[in-house]
Amino acid sequence: AADCGVDYSTGILKSIQAIFSAAIVHAIPELSKVSKDASVFTANIAFCRDAKHGDYQCNNAMGISKLLKEYPDKKVAATLPVIPRDVADHICAALPSNVLIASTSNVNGFINITLADTSLKQDVCALVTNGVQPPKIEKQRIVVDFSSPNIAKDMHVGHLRSTILGDSVCRILEFAGHDVARTNHVG
Repeated sequence: AADCGVDYSTGILKSIQAIFSAAIVHAIPELSKVSKDASVFTANIAFCRDAKHGDYQCNNAMGISKLLKEYPDKKVAATLPVIPRDVADHICAALPSNVLIASTSNVNGFINITLADTSLKQDVCALVTNGVQPPKIEKQRIVVDFSSPNIAKDMHVGHLRSTILGDSVCRILEFAGHDVARTNHVG
C-alpha cells in the first residue's frame, strides 16, 4: 500500500493511530454498512503492557469482529473475516507504508506494534539539534485570569502559587504561538 500521508509531527501515538485508522478503512470498508458511527474506523491504540511483545498494540479487531457478524448481506458476510485473528490479519495486510512501524504481530486479534529504531533516532537527533519546537496548531486569542487576590483579606502563599501557575500557563500558550491576554483582577 502507498504511504498514507501521515503528519508525523503530531506525535508517535497520534501517528500510529492515523496509520492504523487508514488500514482499517482500507481493509474492511464494509464496516460502514454495519455501523453509522464513524468511530469504528478510528484505531484504538494503547501501550503494550509487556515490552517483549512490542511498544504499542491495536485493539480494534474484537469490536470489528462483532460488528461484521451482523452484516446484513449474507453472501458478502460469508467473505468477511469474523474471527478477531482474521480481522487483525486483514488490518495488518492493509497497513500503508510508513517510517514509524518496524513490525507487527497478531496475537489472538490483538496487533502488537514494534516501532522502527531509525525513526526514533531521527526524532531524538532533531530534538537535540533544533530544541523543543512548538506544536503546529491554529493560533487563537486566549485570556488567562489568574491570582485575583481579595484585597480585603491578608495576602498569603496561595496567592503566589496561583500567580506562578497562571504565568506558567501563559508562557506555555505563548510558546505554542497563541496570542495570550493576561488578566489579574484585584478585588
